[in-house]
Amino acid sequence: MIPILPAAGPATRHRSVAPWRARISAASAAFAPAAAFGLAAALAGEKVSVRLEGDILPECAIAGGAGPGGANLALALDIGSMAGAGRSEYGFTVNCNAPFAYRLEAQYGALTQAGAKPGDGGFAAVLPYRVAVHIPTQRGAIDDICLGESLRAGRVTCPFSTSGNDVALGSAARLTITWEPQGRPPPAGEYVERLTITVAMSL
Repeated sequence: MIPILPAAGPATRHRSVAPWRARISAASAAFAPAAAFGLAAALAGEKVSVRLEGDILPECAIAGGAGPGGANLALALDIGSMAGAGRSEYGFTVNCNAPFAYRLEAQYGALTQAGAKPGDGGFAAVLPYRVAVHIPTQRGAIDDICLGESLRAGRVTCPFSTSGNDVALGSAARLTITWEPQGRPPPAGEYVERLTITVAMSL
């Protein structure tokens, strides 16, 4: 008698293929961690450097007192009674992020009677004064003293200091005006003078 073998059906095919699939799945599972480790190692060995560059432009500004802000500040002196010796201070702020120099200029070079001419009525129509300049800097200060007549516009002769290598960031600066009548007292009236201070980089 010839034995009758069961026909190869889906179940038989499943049993013959399943071992190969298992081996392939096992190989894939073993390869995945190795590939991930290799990628991580490769990334860990790479470095990217970024260089950042920029500029801060040098600038100088001055503000405060009785005049407009900016590189120039005009101060109309209002000193009150001039019957005797006195003094008056004017504050302003200096902002220079680089070494700088300044210049001071006076409209008349003296406290001058408004609308009067020198020698009217035999009395002096001007009152000499002196101005002290104080501008704090990073490691010191500018301290100058000038006679008003040495600051007259167009004839400035007072030597002005510079900041050297220092800067002034938000420095509280001041001008101190002092006067002392000599000889005959000045005649009654309104006396005027205008000082203009300028700061600029000395680079």
